[in-house]
Amino acid sequence: MNLSVKYNSISEKGIEKPKTYLSGGIKLDFSTNSQERQRIRDYHNIRNCFVHSEGIVKYEDNKLIRSIEKVDNVSISGDDFLGKI
Repeated sequence: MNLSVKYNSISEKGIEKPKTYLSGGIKLDFSTNSQERQRIRDYHNIRNCFVHSEGIVKYEDNKLIRSIEKVDNVSISGDDFLGKI
């Protein structure tokens, strides 16, 4: 394919790199208001909780809590719920 954007030339990291590639090179719509883009963000927030916080959700992390509430079959439970051990 003759694309205007090459994946290796994109400087962003994490979830932003493929977004830039897909929207710039292949011309997919990843506007910040799209439902698909928000779903990707929610999954990304949940993924980061597992990778960076051992799956512990802190009470003050409203962004993560909202993401968890929006995703089907994902919930918060356990002895260390909201970081309270």
